[in-house]
This record gives sequence, structure tokens and C-alpha cells, in this order.
Amino acid sequence: MTADLVLSIYPGIDLLGRAFEAEGYTVVRGPDPLWGGDIRTFHPPAGVFGGVIGGPPCQHWTRLMFLNKDAGKGLDWVVSEFARVVEEAQPVWFLIEEVPYAPMPLAQGYHDYDVVLRDYEVGGVQPRQRRFTFGTRDCRMLNVIGWERVKETVEVLAERKQSVYAQGGGRAVPVRIGGNGKE
Repeated sequence: MTADLVLSIYPGIDLLGRAFEAEGYTVVRGPDPLWGGDIRTFHPPAGVFGGVIGGPPCQHWTRLMFLNKDAGKGLDWVVSEFARVVEEAQPVWFLIEEVPYAPMPLAQGYHDYDVVLRDYEVGGVQPRQRRFTFGTRDCRMLNVIGWERVKETVEVLAERKQSVYAQGGGRAVPVRIGGNGKE
């Protein structure tokens, strides 16, 4: 097994895989529907990859599903397939990125822990929430963010907001949603 060899499943444009590459990992991308691949017929070799990462399609569990009842229809199997690939590949660890309401993968022999983060809590600018689930066989946990970092991030966001208004002469504009006129 090569510790820095990572299997990325459900890659799409693979932003998660690219982040791992930027940290020095070698990322091998699994099958993608864009190119005719199907994760359900994919069987990785056991004991080759140090980690398995992925971000399965999340439309089935998004809070906005009420806008389109057919969004994610028939995709309720994607997280269980992630777990199956982890079980077959037998990596040291896995990391899955999903919406907060998606189920956690239940991979036999792995203990997993999750953390819900917003983009701006780790240096970004969006309030979008994502859940990261990290699993290992030996119960290790992933220390994603410390309280000092949260405080620093909040201060940076406040400065960014002020600089945007100062540079662009912008102003806050109230937005009314729906027909009730509430802001």
C-alpha cells in the first residue's frame, strides 16, 4: 500500500482530488458518468490505496429538493456504493464530502466521524454548508479546525465586507422574498 496514493470516486471536476494533489498526494480517479463510467460496476484492488475520497451526487438529500421533487430521483444508492468501494479497497482512511442531510457511509470495519463546515470557516467566502465524514479502522479523528481559526475567519470576513463596500462604493440592498414583502 502506498500511503500517498488516493482513489477519488465520483470525481466530476474533482475539486476534492485537486486539493489532495496540491497537498502532495497522487490521485487516481475512478469511473465518472461523464465518460460512461458506473461506480456500481467498479471494483478497486484491495490494499493499494492509502485513502479513498469522494463527493457523491447530493441532490437526493439537499434541503432545496422541495423546489424539484425529481431532483436526485433514483440516486439514493450513491453513499452505500461509496461504502462498498471503501470496503473493497481497504484503505487506511476515507473522506466523503456531502450535504449535511445525506447519510454517512457505513463501511464495515471502519469508524467514522463527521464535521459540518461552512466555506467561510476555512478561509472561503460562501456560507454553503458541507459535511465531511472521515473514517479509519483505528478510530482516529480528523482535527479540521480549531477555535482560533474560527475567530480569525470571522475577523477576516468582517474586514472583507468592509473593504468591498469601501472599494466599490456599494451599499447593502434589502431583498424581498415571496409576495409578503418581508426582507
